[in-house]
Amino acid sequence: MVEIVISEPDLEAAVAHLRQLPRSVTAQMPLEWSRKRFLDTLKATLRVNPRAKGVLPVAPGVWALIQPYGVDLAGSLDDTSRRQIWILLRSVGTDPAQLTILEN
Repeated sequence: MVEIVISEPDLEAAVAHLRQLPRSVTAQMPLEWSRKRFLDTLKATLRVNPRAKGVLPVAPGVWALIQPYGVDLAGSLDDTSRRQIWILLRSVGTDPAQLTILEN
């Protein structure tokens, strides 16, 4: 069985992001409740997608990227018994008045 882990800085960033969203249901909760709610949501997302290898949407502006554990650490740990969740955040929304065309 593969163990799935998340680093505390990723977890803290996701919870902080979600607490500051407009109309956030977690903004007024104690921090520990917000943390638990996010972890429960993340676990549920992983249960629904047990073999996922890419990016999974978790919450508004939050995605989970599943990586081999230690791939970002010096020396590249070769720990095949663990996978690590990297949290990807989109901290700003789309501003229709400020767009850049990449290709036509």
